[in-house]
Amino acid sequence: MKKIKVGVIGVGYWGKKHVEEYSKNSNVELKAISDLSDENLEFCKKTYGIKNTTKDYNEILSESIDAVSICTVNKMHFTICKKALEAGKHVLVEKPMTLNSKEAYELIDIAKRENLNLCVGHLFRFNNALIKVRNLIRSNFFGELGVIKLRWTARRDPINDVDIIFDLAPHAFDILNFITDKWPKTITCKAGMFRRENPEEWAFIIPDFGDNLVAHVEINWLFPDKKRDILIAGLNRTAKINCLDQSIMVYESGYPYKIDVERNNTLGDELSHFIKTINDKKIKPFNNGTLGAKTIEMIEKCFESQKRGSTVEI
Repeated sequence: MKKIKVGVIGVGYWGKKHVEEYSKNSNVELKAISDLSDENLEFCKKTYGIKNTTKDYNEILSESIDAVSICTVNKMHFTICKKALEAGKHVLVEKPMTLNSKEAYELIDIAKRENLNLCVGHLFRFNNALIKVRNLIRSNFFGELGVIKLRWTARRDPINDVDIIFDLAPHAFDILNFITDKWPKTITCKAGMFRRENPEEWAFIIPDFGDNLVAHVEINWLFPDKKRDILIAGLNRTAKINCLDQSIMVYESGYPYKIDVERNNTLGDELSHFIKTINDKKIKPFNNGTLGAKTIEMIEKCFESQKRGSTVEI
């Protein structure tokens, strides 16, 4: 397997994690990084020995590299991703892929035309607990599914120009699709502000999949204790999944028991998968652009439901 030359655009909180994982990957040559912050660039220089740093991401796109990770603010994802693809670079862009589905499908078309991989940072597809749950559902371990509840909450200060739905709902929709292989048929969303005038910082979302399967998604930046929990109610068994410590507790006939899961480095595995798909075209991206675009469609339906005050069909 040859070394893939990679650049990272945006090395804030999450971009630094990309830099760290690439630095540990023996199949990667981390060539350059870009960020508007001198402090972030200096940190990566000292911590990871990155010599080629710039404030202008276009300089990275003109480099002789194979791929880029895009970890900038959401509103820049489409512009940078489009330029990167047109420059012949494979792309992994953090979620949300774009801020509207039209732009997302445009990126997919460009990637297909240029024969490039376009992956989206849907991290929880690489979480061993959720991979286990997906397999259990496929083997009918839970029996017919009735209700799935996701709780993605934490106390944090509002982020300028960032709403809770675009920030956290992509995880919910992608996880629901990943474990059930389904997309909702209708969506109901109620969202609002509490500590500021806009945009939203809390939301309750009800995706209805038909066939007696409904989900309830709770997302907010208001409650203490970081929660990344999933509850699954099936006819035969129910379960609680903690996505942070990758634990699965099953409840059967009133008796709880734990299913062993070997915890993994989800980001490390995600980036390794990205590199493998570049080296071997037979390996199809597990988190491809089409999944990212479909997730954005679900987000748009949330806003439509919130605006109309009613359930919307997909």
